[in-house]
Amino acid sequence: MNNVKKSVVLTGVLALVLGFSTVDVMAEQQPLMFCVKAGTGLLRIPLNGESCKNQETPLGFNDLPLLVALQNKVLELESRVDTLEGCLNNPDSCNDD
Repeated sequence: MNNVKKSVVLTGVLALVLGFSTVDVMAEQQPLMFCVKAGTGLLRIPLNGESCKNQETPLGFNDLPLLVALQNKVLELESRVDTLEGCLNNPDSCNDD
């Protein structure tokens, strides 16, 4: 009976240790892919283990969907600007859309 109690206690302790170690792993920051310089938008790929410099913002995997959405919006706005520039150059070709 004593061996059963020891086994149960050891199993419980092992479960706690494993449980807390997985929480630490999950709490780690996402891997850093790029550093973005404020104002210019220039991307820098940091070396392994290096962090972003002053006036740089970290960019990781979780930010990629936002970048794709931003790119799509920029392309849409560029298209609208081209249309408006065409209307400015030739007002007769524009309609009231």
